[in-house]
Amino acid sequence: LVIFLLKMMAPESFIQGLSYAIIPMAIVLGFRSVRSLIVHVQLQKPIQENATLTSTELSRVHQLIPSLKTWRAVDQIILLVGFSMMLLGGLADFGAFMAGTGIGLTVQSTVLFLKDLWALWRAKLYLVELKVEQ
Repeated sequence: LVIFLLKMMAPESFIQGLSYAIIPMAIVLGFRSVRSLIVHVQLQKPIQENATLTSTELSRVHQLIPSLKTWRAVDQIILLVGFSMMLLGGLADFGAFMAGTGIGLTVQSTVLFLKDLWALWRAKLYLVELKVEQ
């Protein structure tokens, strides 16, 4: 229904711009999901000792947090680029293609940004719990 309404109301170049922005971001999200699945499978291995587990998890979380901060910064940059393109396409009359690309980037990067903020919050909370347990 949404696609039908977009085709009826929006020009073809707007829809093309929207698809050019959404498809690469969906691919990135797919790769990140597969990587998360691999990590999840690796964490299902049997646990030996509690002290070893705590030290192993502490080192893993300390390596994870900078990576999550990097992804957060990348998401913020993509969000700003998408929002700028959306404004340029709509207000500065650069065309419907740029507006569609901007909207696609903005929507996808907002979802990824919120997901990464949530993951960073969980990692920091887990780090606090590990330090309390130690």
